[in-house]
Amino acid sequence: GAMSVLLRFKGNFGAVIPAVAGFVTAITVQEGELVDVAYEPSANTWRWIEFTAKAAAVRALRAVAASASQYGRFRLDQTDALSIARKMQYAKSIDPTLAIYAAYAYHDVQAIESLRAMADFQRDDLGVTFFDLALLSRSLVGRSVNKDMAIVPFIPLFSQGWSLLGANHVRLPSVLKGVEEMMRDSVWSLFSSQGLDKLERVLLSGDVL
Repeated sequence: GAMSVLLRFKGNFGAVIPAVAGFVTAITVQEGELVDVAYEPSANTWRWIEFTAKAAAVRALRAVAASASQYGRFRLDQTDALSIARKMQYAKSIDPTLAIYAAYAYHDVQAIESLRAMADFQRDDLGVTFFDLALLSRSLVGRSVNKDMAIVPFIPLFSQGWSLLGANHVRLPSVLKGVEEMMRDSVWSLFSSQGLDKLERVLLSGDVL
């Protein structure tokens, strides 16, 4: 399983990140921007053996993702998008973050069936679906997130996901009205202290994971 965790960084800004059972999370903040979130299996889990065998490939894919993340969004070159997305998809059980990058790459080339298959796999694998996978696979159209849906967190992890909420008629809790105006420039959704206060109210309500 997993749950949403609100992080406040020095400097009065922060984010909401999923904590996933069986994984250690590494977060990188540089010059006031959340530039990377990565998951690695705990050494006492079955995934660890697979990770040690594929660690170099996973870290290479993270480097590709980092280089393709500029100006507040992630985008792969169209000619490489599908092949890189597939490699990220194959590594999704070792680092669930790579599934998010793959999802946005698939969305850019409208590979919806691949997106849906990946979202289904993540739910079966982790017991939850990351918000962005649910959003991009169109399983949130006309819906609002609640704790029974096993979706974490309750908002897009990538800033570019926010622009898709309206088109998909996704309803966020009313307390979050205007929270997107409290976001900072960052590939990963990052909020001012005022935005974090709104997000904290949603978490404390107990209505979401």
